[in-house]
Amino acid sequence: MASPKLPSPLTPKLKSDIQSGVKLKSAESAYMHAARQAIEKVRSAFGILAANRDSDQAAWGKKGMDQSLDLAVDLAFLEAEQNTPFKTVRGEMGSVAEVREPKDIVKAQADAAIKHKVGNCEMQSAVAFEFLKQFKVPLDIMYLQMYDKNAAQSTKKLLSKESEDAKPDHVFVVIGRPKATDPTNYETWGPDAVVCDSWARRAYRAATLGVELEALGTISAGQTKTGLRLRFDP
Repeated sequence: MASPKLPSPLTPKLKSDIQSGVKLKSAESAYMHAARQAIEKVRSAFGILAANRDSDQAAWGKKGMDQSLDLAVDLAFLEAEQNTPFKTVRGEMGSVAEVREPKDIVKAQADAAIKHKVGNCEMQSAVAFEFLKQFKVPLDIMYLQMYDKNAAQSTKKLLSKESEDAKPDHVFVVIGRPKATDPTNYETWGPDAVVCDSWARRAYRAATLGVELEALGTISAGQTKTGLRLRFDP
């Protein structure tokens, strides 16, 4: 069976339809196909392992590496930080600040993850985001917001009757969210938007985000309110 055709570079009308939330007849299958391609690229082609996945820890152990996977992830993250350029920003009253732009941070994280073949959800999302840009579709990197006062929630462990205190700590990519929708509320993202979660190895309609995050309780802590880290509009 032939793979679904991915969207061509956006025409002005198609871009307007996406931003206004008009339902796209073939967008869901195309976005889903793109999401699965990105996950395959991150997990298999690049072979990126996460320190907070038991199966990845086991796979790393079989490699006989001199350093732990946890340390390798920390070092890759540090390298990405060091390789992100600063830019000078002038503010009011002549003030000057040196800042790192989100797009440069994401690019550096993707490069480091691919180079070292390690990275937790944040770095894996950066890799997926950079890969998906070639399809010329709207992309967001989203993170789960913390609860008020950084509170933890009693959360049931996946495939277990036990519970533990957890805080929201997860990052993923969203494909096809209309720009005019509320980035903090997945229920506004429409029927076509797709979540690409490389860490969880899941691609699914964004409308089911609440159910998916409930299954990932130890990293979501039941939170569904998201924050926008970076937007890409082709």
